[in-house]
Amino acid sequence: MSEEAQGDCGKTSSTLGVVLAGGNSSRMGQDKATLKLASGETFLERAIANLAQVCRSVAVSGRAVDQADVFSIADVKPQFGPAMAVWSAVRFAQQRGFEAVLVIPVDMPLIDAVY
Repeated sequence: MSEEAQGDCGKTSSTLGVVLAGGNSSRMGQDKATLKLASGETFLERAIANLAQVCRSVAVSGRAVDQADVFSIADVKPQFGPAMAVWSAVRFAQQRGFEAVLVIPVDMPLIDAVY
């Protein structure tokens, strides 16, 4: 990645990284966020770590997390799906002065911070 690209999307305090981790995982039959990778990390842990590489502040939408440096965001209207989760995250970010929101789903653990 070029230095210019890193400067544009590098770790910034003005962008809130958000993991979408709500839902019932009904098609999966078990909670996707707690599935483990070969490394032993859960999908949720990997997503948080990936966002922490590019955002100084990270939040999880749709579930409570017990991690001091990670915000938890409840959906404004539960059961309205991922669009409501994104809207709730944007609202949360605006209320706290963030300029942008980077959202990733919990069920894509192979997303790499480089991309």
